[in-house]
Amino acid sequence: ALREALAGIGNVAAIHEAGDFESAKALVVANEDVDLVLLDLSMPGASGLSGLVSLRGIHPAVPLVVVSAHDDPATIRRALDLGASGFISKSASMEEIRSAVQSVL
Repeated sequence: ALREALAGIGNVAAIHEAGDFESAKALVVANEDVDLVLLDLSMPGASGLSGLVSLRGIHPAVPLVVVSAHDDPATIRRALDLGASGFISKSASMEEIRSAVQSVL
């Protein structure tokens, strides 16, 4: 669903996907010109918000949006406090995803 939503944004040149946190981290390190990171809080290899903290340390200026089914206010606030540029609920519509991504690009 995320790939499909991103495909609807005109200026998206390339989309890289990772199945676990170590692969995601390697992609971010290898692609220094990355424009945006979408991070799933349930990604294997990252415990809760630790992945966010780790990626934020690698690329502090890159917009990093957390994607999660855990969309309670406390989780969202904690993610934003730890440096997330935004938060997308996994229950969000395609248009809400596009809008959220465009707002941080």
